[in-house]
Order: sequence, then structure tokens, then C-alpha cells
Amino acid sequence: MKMSSFISALEKQHYAKIPFVVYSYPNADECHAWLQQKDYKLSKEQRNGFLFAPFDKEGKRYFQSFNNATQHRIQFPRHSFSEEYSLTPSNTSEKENYRALVEKAKRTIQQSETLQKIVVSRKKGIAISQFDLKEIMPLLFGGYPSAFRYLWYHPDTGFWAGATPETLVNIENDQYKTMALAGTKPNRNGKIQWTEKEREEQAIVTRTIISELKSIGLSPRVSDVYNQQAGSVVHLRTDITGEIGAVVSYQDIADVLHPTPAVCGEPRKEALRFLGEEESYNREFYTGYLGIIDSKLKQTQLFVNLRCMKLEETQISIYVGGGITADSDANDEWEETENKLQTMARVIAPLL
Repeated sequence: MKMSSFISALEKQHYAKIPFVVYSYPNADECHAWLQQKDYKLSKEQRNGFLFAPFDKEGKRYFQSFNNATQHRIQFPRHSFSEEYSLTPSNTSEKENYRALVEKAKRTIQQSETLQKIVVSRKKGIAISQFDLKEIMPLLFGGYPSAFRYLWYHPDTGFWAGATPETLVNIENDQYKTMALAGTKPNRNGKIQWTEKEREEQAIVTRTIISELKSIGLSPRVSDVYNQQAGSVVHLRTDITGEIGAVVSYQDIADVLHPTPAVCGEPRKEALRFLGEEESYNREFYTGYLGIIDSKLKQTQLFVNLRCMKLEETQISIYVGGGITADSDANDEWEETENKLQTMARVIAPLL
């Protein structure tokens, strides 16, 4: 299928308000596209298709079944971004508002006997001249080959797109894999110098995931910590693996892990209470999870929805955040979010 025909098919689906999803696995050049039929129905049996779940565990999860969809495959040539793309803050209060949120999270942690980490975030709205799939898709799918890349559309949710580096859970042949991903540095040439704050932030995530998996009867194995490149930034990563056993399902693991301390905080309940009271917007599907459930192959691959954006006709919203501990510096945290903005900023640059 030619690229022009492929993009045209997606645009027709959108115009007719019929769902579709396009995705590409990490380190793969081939994209898989599933276009729902006109008489599509939301599937209650989540056994063979694409799952799209929000940050709020009580929120509505969407599932596009592959059983009644048309499949297409296409390759996007790899693309190298030559430089960073600068997004000027829309107003002078944007930085101060985020810094104030970071400081409040720090004080809350310092005054608490149990809170170790709170992940705060922000949404940046960017005006665009015209929404155009053929401009952004080659950059999204060609520019970040190491990430899980996706473009999702449903008339209830609108367009979402992203290039996430983080696996929630991967299950194949009764073996599960997940990861603890935290800490952020700009991806520049030279050796990465991690601070004690960043190493401890990543260790909190690792300890919590191990504890949660053990709570449902699993016996996780843990790798050494190493660096993971993710677009314009680098993170600290630990791999966690094991066997799921006969009675544990992908949903059991997803339920116990989500939201992870990498996107919420630790302890989860207290961090969620802070976010509900202090974050000034609805995250929707940012820091939710998404991915493929293939009951035929007995495989599940779910990813945390990071480095993502919501696309509308005249505005794009990019979502970024960072983990706050008692030792966080508000200016450093602001700069971290600015670095994370680059991943999607490069993709939408032709629309500005």
C-alpha cells in the first residue's frame, strides 16, 4: 500500500468518525494499522485487539477489536532529528505555576511520615495552523525507533499519539517482563552523571514494583540498573521478569502495577490524593496504559502512555511530568519537563 493511500484511508476513517489505531513495536520499522468497520462495536471481551486505558483506574477503558477490522502494514523510513525544537512558553506564569506545584509536593513529602515520591505533571497547549496526518506520521514513526509508537483515534477520545519508552507488562508463553524507569537527563554526548536523588527515585520505583508483584504471588527477578535512551532524554532502567503461573492474568498484573510509582508516586494512595487536590487538570489518557492483547498467540504487550499528546484541529496538548522527592530542585524539575517536551515538539514542528 502506498503511503499516500495509507494516509488517505486514515483520513477517511476520521472523517466518518470510525475508530482506528496504528502502532509500531520498539526497534521495528513496520507499522500495523487496524481500521474498524462501519458497524463496529466496543468489544466487551478484551481478547484480541488494542487496549487504551486512562490514568484514572475508575475511568473508561477503550478496546478496538482486531476481529472486525481491516489490517494494513506499512513502513516509515527512519528519520534523524538534526536539532532540538524550541517551544516558547505561552505565558510567563507557566514556569512559576509548575515550580510552585513542585515546591508544594516537596513540602508534603517532607511533612509526611510515609510519602517518598509524588509525580507531578503539566499540560502544554500549542496552537497549530492545520492538523495534517501526513506531516506528523513520518516523524512520529520514523524518528523514535526504540520506542513504542502509536496513533489512536476514537470519536469518544479524539486523536492521541505518542512514542513511549516504558513497558507496563509484556507477557509471552507464561513469562512476564516489566521495568522500573525513572530519573531523567538530556541525551547529549558524553557520560551521564546521575545524582543520588535520581538514583533513589529509580530505586523507589523498583522496590514498589517488586513488592506489588509479590503481593499477587509472583517471584520477580531483577536486573542491574542501566541507562535507557528515550528520544531526547536518558532514563535509569531496571528490568523485572518472571513466570506468571496458572492463575495470574495480564489484567491482574496491570491492575496491581497501574499507576506505577514512575507516573504517580509512592505510596500510591497518598500520592493520588495530592494529585487529585493539586494538579489543575485532567490527565485523561496521559500516564494511562495501552497496547496489544493477542489471545491467539497468548501474548500481551502493554506500555505506559508517556511522551504523548492529544491532537485536535487547531491545538495540540503535550503532557510531561517528573518525580518529586524531598531533595528535588524546582528549577531542575522545570528543565526536566522542558527536555521531555522535545520528543513530541519535534514531531509537530511542521504544523506550527
